[in-house]
Amino acid sequence: MRLTRIAALVVLGVLALVMPASPGTDQVNTRTDYPLNWYLTPEEFPCLVETIHLTGVFEEHLHVVFSPRGGYSYQATQTTKNATAVGLTTGETYRFNGPLTYVENGSTDEPWVTWYPLEFTFHNINHFEGPGQLPNIYFRTLSHVTFDRTTGEVKVEVLKDDVLCK
Repeated sequence: MRLTRIAALVVLGVLALVMPASPGTDQVNTRTDYPLNWYLTPEEFPCLVETIHLTGVFEEHLHVVFSPRGGYSYQATQTTKNATAVGLTTGETYRFNGPLTYVENGSTDEPWVTWYPLEFTFHNINHFEGPGQLPNIYFRTLSHVTFDRTTGEVKVEVLKDDVLCK
């Protein structure tokens, strides 16, 4: 799903920006704004009766903590700021909510060198609520994976990705 891929790329891109911190860092906290300029079309999502244009800002907060024993915890959350979703045919405003959370826990050889995730959870819900008789559309993604500490093999994998129209 295009929105899921965009959100995942944003999370990974910000992680790359945080990486150059000094090896002695125990915690990293950042806040970054990403502009929104998305179009959802009836061609992509047949339940829509018109193209919806979403503008505004995703505000992303990152918090990375390193333990002295070589473990880490990485948390990213996104919220919307001044987001507007407007139908291009009707001019009607859709209510939009788009929370995203990503949490990863793992171990490292050295901070910022090689990260070994032991568990991660990516959860994203984008909800466009149409006014009056216009449809609501939900984009829901949940990915949860845990790895065997010794072998690195996947122990648990939950992957859900769907679009609901109501």
